[in-house]
Amino acid sequence: MKKTISIFMALIMLFSVLSVGASALHVPQLPEHQNLANAEVIRYTPDAVLPEAESEPQINRFASEDPNAPYTFYTALNALQKNIYNGLLNASKPQEKNVITLTQPITITAWIEDNQLIVPDWFAEDLIVGVYAAASALMDDHPEMFWIGNLSLIDFDGPYKQNADGSLTIQVTEIFVDYALPAGYASWNAVKTAYDQMMQIAGSVQITGANRFEKLKNIHDWIAKRVDYDTEFAYATSYYATSVFLAPYITVCEGYAEAFKMLCDRAGIPCIVVVGDAGEPHAWNYVKMEDGNWYAVDVTWDDQNYENGDDLIFYDFFLRGANSTEIFFHDENEAATAFKNSHKPLGDRYSDGNGNAIYKLSYPALAEEGYTRMLLAPNSQATVDKASMTVSLPDGTDIADAILIPDGYKGYAPTDMPILQITQIVNGQEDLVEQYDIKWLKAGGLGDVNGDGKITAVDARWTLQAASGVRTLTAEQQIAANVNGDDRITAVDARWILQAASGVRTFPAA
Repeated sequence: MKKTISIFMALIMLFSVLSVGASALHVPQLPEHQNLANAEVIRYTPDAVLPEAESEPQINRFASEDPNAPYTFYTALNALQKNIYNGLLNASKPQEKNVITLTQPITITAWIEDNQLIVPDWFAEDLIVGVYAAASALMDDHPEMFWIGNLSLIDFDGPYKQNADGSLTIQVTEIFVDYALPAGYASWNAVKTAYDQMMQIAGSVQITGANRFEKLKNIHDWIAKRVDYDTEFAYATSYYATSVFLAPYITVCEGYAEAFKMLCDRAGIPCIVVVGDAGEPHAWNYVKMEDGNWYAVDVTWDDQNYENGDDLIFYDFFLRGANSTEIFFHDENEAATAFKNSHKPLGDRYSDGNGNAIYKLSYPALAEEGYTRMLLAPNSQATVDKASMTVSLPDGTDIADAILIPDGYKGYAPTDMPILQITQIVNGQEDLVEQYDIKWLKAGGLGDVNGDGKITAVDARWTLQAASGVRTLTAEQQIAANVNGDDRITAVDARWILQAASGVRTFPAA
């Protein structure tokens, strides 16, 4: 769901995966078979009603405070679910069918009634929940596998024998999973092409930054600059990560969140996709910082496009904690909303015929407070290094234009010292909670984007890559790249820099 400033529009966003039904507990009449001897494949169809999953996801006991330890939903699965997960993952390229060999075959007793094969309820539920649990975990561990959300059929097979009482003993050795063709694609070859193109572009994105905060901000800003929100839900592909990397660059919250995780994975930053309720079905991210705590990022709500053409990037939902409140995203006469109240994680990727969740993903606990008590202003060039407690700003920036202080806090930047102090107001008293040194970034010279002391074709190439969205520049590099002084980095800047490199143009000192 897209949230807009001071305008609470109920834009209905339905995950494509949420509409997929569960498989039936009983098998319909076997097609083209009149007796058991020919019944080799048992098919499940989506008309079941399963017991409702737990109402609230439990905190995963496999969570780690190691700042570099990834959080995978795979670890919470049982043995059968892990077997299915691995079988789906091993066929990582898009395809219509998966065949999964069970490492531990399951023996069941079944029987025939009215030419239908009836299996035990426990097995049917284990199989159905197993496939949907594995698919839910895999979708969020590997969002690039966007076709996984289109489960359409679950089959199983294995040798059997008929018993004297007419029952059957079946040794289930294989599970078959079929997918419907993802909406917006004309064929599986088109899906494969989109996947390959997405992976190539995602692998070429330059994720720069001196620390985790800077890298995350660069990923956040790269996505927000690249795409527009599909306000009319006009593009079927908007629900896939491909929509962020491929034209026409129109996406919804699921695309934002899945692309964000893909790039975080590339950067080695632990990140998960979170699905839940934000007034409507919604998706966002949790990321783990160097302190071992998890913080929320919602690029969808931070990316705002206006009718007058303005494209602003906000940071109200960047590295926020459970109690963090926004600045821009509430009416002036209303109290700011805590993140835990505006974003409620549910973990329900799939529901059955009655709307009950088949399986719920469990999430790590969100930090109570944001990564820092301050917020960045829209399109801010400020960066934060918590290890050294330093805020870096381009030279000449008004700190009040780059840094904002949320409700309940105050910020001080003494004119005689390059520091920023943030205090919390408790019972009328102010307590110092954070203090940062302020570092002013000075550009080495216009046109010298890579900072090697020269203006070359490399600087022009970096600028052109930044203009096209495949490279993210640091604040200092942006100053050097904006050679025509229009506060934007475009192909014009790249052309001017190339002219300077060839000696036909000169720049004044920065």
